[in-house]
Amino acid sequence: MATAVQSIYTSHTAQQPTGLTEVKRVRTIVVDDSETFLQVACELLELNPLVNVIARAEKGGQAIETVLKLKPDLVLMDVHMPYLDGFTLAWFFTNRFPSARVVLMSSEDTPELRQACVESGALGFVHKENFRQDFRAALRRVCSGVEQS
Repeated sequence: MATAVQSIYTSHTAQQPTGLTEVKRVRTIVVDDSETFLQVACELLELNPLVNVIARAEKGGQAIETVLKLKPDLVLMDVHMPYLDGFTLAWFFTNRFPSARVVLMSSEDTPELRQACVESGALGFVHKENFRQDFRAALRRVCSGVEQS
């Protein structure tokens, strides 16, 4: 079911003059064990015309099944989840599905956590307290393919 934002975006791009190409939307799966944060994050992401949230997952096992089935461009995932944490899943996804870029997120933000994100193979980090700003920067890195420093 298309959201109102998707309908507006689709009708807007359909009216572009001939010769302009439609921007490819980043097919995104969002993974977080907090149902509330997951819903809010997905709603915010759908406001971005470059992002298409194709699925969401609340558990690591569910994330693996979803990534295997849908092969997204981006997996935006919480670091701290029970059973399978974001670091383990990031390592798995980046080694098994190199075309799927992983961005990790957390309500915690320390140099050690950011270093662990890089070591797991994640392309970026989003601090949940600054979700909008940090996600924009991470999305630019994902679209350009530049690793986080």
